[in-house]
Amino acid sequence: MKSKITKLTAKKTASKRYVKVKGTVTLGKKANYARIKTYKGNRYAKLKSHKFSKKVYAPKAKKVSVAVGHYVHGHFSRVTPVKTVQVK
Repeated sequence: MKSKITKLTAKKTASKRYVKVKGTVTLGKKANYARIKTYKGNRYAKLKSHKFSKKVYAPKAKKVSVAVGHYVHGHFSRVTPVKTVQVK
């Protein structure tokens, strides 16, 4: 079974300063974190029963890219392809 991100949403919060990123993953290999990339850089969200969610400070974000993988000792190796979504 291949690992992939099945659901991914990125929505601005009421203050319009933060982006709430939520997702679901199907895993074939071991993974513990999701890497969320915006124009501000990377943020990491811990996987909890194949789901992740994180509030990221990015007031001018138009799109968000996410990859799921294994993050340990400051090194991230992805197990899923990168998925990009528009910020709603």
